[in-house]
Amino acid sequence: MAKIQKDADAEAVVWRVAEAQLATHRFFEGDQFTIADIALGAFARRWFGVEGLTKPKLPNLERWFGEIAQRPAFVRIVAPPMS
Repeated sequence: MAKIQKDADAEAVVWRVAEAQLATHRFFEGDQFTIADIALGAFARRWFGVEGLTKPKLPNLERWFGEIAQRPAFVRIVAPPMS
């Protein structure tokens, strides 16, 4: 578990860059949903899906992910419900 936490800490550095971008934009490239949001959304799903680790609070990233995670295509393709 310590190795996984170390990897999560290293990844948190990158997510802080995303957090800063989303502090002034609705989506990664501005106010319009783009392919950048699709690509980063798949990675973010994994980041938010891992439980049991200490992760920094990233409210802008959480807001953004909450918004894209409700898109029907995201649910269908990236995050289908577990059956």
